[in-house]
Amino acid sequence: MRKIGIVASRSSITNAYVILNEGEERNVKVEDLVLIENLNGNRILGVCRFGAGLDENLEVSGRYRPGVAYARMGMTPSDSKRHYTFKILVIADVTSTFEENRLIIAPGSDVYIFEDEDNPMELFARGANVVNKESITIGHYKGRENWRVPINSEYISRHIWVTGMTGSGKSYLVKYELIPALRKVGYDILVFDWKGDDYVPHFE
Repeated sequence: MRKIGIVASRSSITNAYVILNEGEERNVKVEDLVLIENLNGNRILGVCRFGAGLDENLEVSGRYRPGVAYARMGMTPSDSKRHYTFKILVIADVTSTFEENRLIIAPGSDVYIFEDEDNPMELFARGANVVNKESITIGHYKGRENWRVPINSEYISRHIWVTGMTGSGKSYLVKYELIPALRKVGYDILVFDWKGDDYVPHFE
């Protein structure tokens, strides 16, 4: 993991803002997963959403600002008051298990980003009855094929509803991820393929 910044003020139990270290605005993206080392005593898994660039010199308001005057003349104003933020939405407290966060996120807490060689999906398996963490997975995090999502065996026998727009990958998910995963843990599968060409050619 790599430190990308610290938590700003007005943080809460469910979300926080991170002030990015200089240059990280070119690296951190929406949907990146992060870990907050909360100064209040726990570790929090979150996801980056709603990025923003802020610059007091370029605030548009009724007050005179030298930076705006420079910009009007086609000149580059000082960037000394410029910073970038991301809103972090909390996923869970992952200090020892995977559970709801109940502690306020302290301003000044360090924020780390998960990199390619990390596997934050392992955190999802904490405290859950996961069948064979190494092999029973379904799909992966967007853009990270090595971040496979573990299956919680407590929910395997419950209803599963796959929905999405035409072409979004429903059939692919069911054929190549869901059905093989269910069969791997010992479930029999009954498929109604009315046309005979969606599933029949793919199974004996």
